[in-house]
Amino acid sequence: MSTGRSFSTRIQEGADPGLYTKAFVKIANDPYHPSSNPGGIVGLGVAENLLMGEELVDLSRRAMTSNLSTQDLSYGDDLWGSKRLHRALAGFLNEWFEPYEEVQPEHIITSAGLSCSIDQLTYTLFNPSEGILILRPYYAGFNRDFCKRNGVKLVGVTHPPSTPSFQRRPQAEEQPKGEDEEEQGEDREVRGIVLCNPHNPTGRVVPRSIVLGYCDFAQRHDLQLISDEIYAQSVFSSSESSMHEIRGSKFTSALNLDVEKETGRPFNRSRLHVLYGMSKDFGANGFRIGVLINQDNQEFIRLMAGMSIFSKISAPADVIFSALLSSEYLSTYLLISRERLRVAHDLVETWFSVRGCTVYRCDAGPFLWVDMGDRLGITTWEEEAQWHTRLFEEGKVYISLGATYKSERPGYFRITFAVPESTLLEGLGRMEKILGLRISSRSTHEP
Repeated sequence: MSTGRSFSTRIQEGADPGLYTKAFVKIANDPYHPSSNPGGIVGLGVAENLLMGEELVDLSRRAMTSNLSTQDLSYGDDLWGSKRLHRALAGFLNEWFEPYEEVQPEHIITSAGLSCSIDQLTYTLFNPSEGILILRPYYAGFNRDFCKRNGVKLVGVTHPPSTPSFQRRPQAEEQPKGEDEEEQGEDREVRGIVLCNPHNPTGRVVPRSIVLGYCDFAQRHDLQLISDEIYAQSVFSSSESSMHEIRGSKFTSALNLDVEKETGRPFNRSRLHVLYGMSKDFGANGFRIGVLINQDNQEFIRLMAGMSIFSKISAPADVIFSALLSSEYLSTYLLISRERLRVAHDLVETWFSVRGCTVYRCDAGPFLWVDMGDRLGITTWEEEAQWHTRLFEEGKVYISLGATYKSERPGYFRITFAVPESTLLEGLGRMEKILGLRISSRSTHEP
């Protein structure tokens, strides 16, 4: 029965998850398994690390047995994450992110997943129609996380194809325009900028000098700087022989920078918002724990805390993450995860390279960025979508479409490799058959 207007304008406007949501539902209802469902869909398009499942399940069971208390059956001692969790997070961040200023528990707000943290941050900092700069390609989910409920607009900055966008320091004179502004002539006030480090979808670590450039740019243009560091402890590009070398990897957190000392110019740290979470480095997308750190803006923290009842993380997730962060096993866990990521990455990088695809250097995370455009003869967005649809419908393999990341030209795909080896090999075998990716004499790597 119709009751007149059915839905709000808010839900009908903004980013549409579209293809990703439909594919996710299909994968969830028909996942590949080598014995119980060998004809199922092989999912190589979701950004998750499935290589530490057994270890995390075992640790979670022991944490629940040892640490769950009657207080966890109530609202607990804080609505924005327990004091237990915030103490554990502060200790973890101080040891592994090497912040210039020590992180205190009161600098932290937790919520039910990083998407939720971004949504609340956007609601708190920005007005509808305001713009947030972001360098392309960028994580497709940002359109939902920042824009869907808040009415802001991501302004994608385009750079020459020969220069990876995240390796060039933004300059004021660039006057960046987003895709929609160029097409529609829109003019909006830009009030923020996003740094994704390590980068999604390419998996590259952003050099320290570029992170400093973001801070300086944000200060000069009075922008809020949001630094998404959710893959910070998944850096695997060098062969680590000790935990010291892991901590001394190329990744530089924005928390680590003394911007005024290194640039000789002022920097207001209240504009810096660092994002983290349990999903990626710990292989726990399902636990839904997002972390936001701001060390110099207690009014912002207070406002965020005031909305925390909408997104309080569950007590079991709080218990488990607190135990893992405080465990003597933590260093070993991260070391094993990095090594498994490296092995899986090397397998997939070699597989695509010997088949004539351009594989971009990847330093971190569970995926890599592959250019199949020349290999498959892709010259238009329609051709890219057609190959993607064919692979999904005929081969039952899901990979991420470059167009959803606002890639610079057709032919790019993001491939997740952090899945069980049997699943990975099955997916690659189907890709070889459907896409005709036979071994080629041309091997291509992007430096």
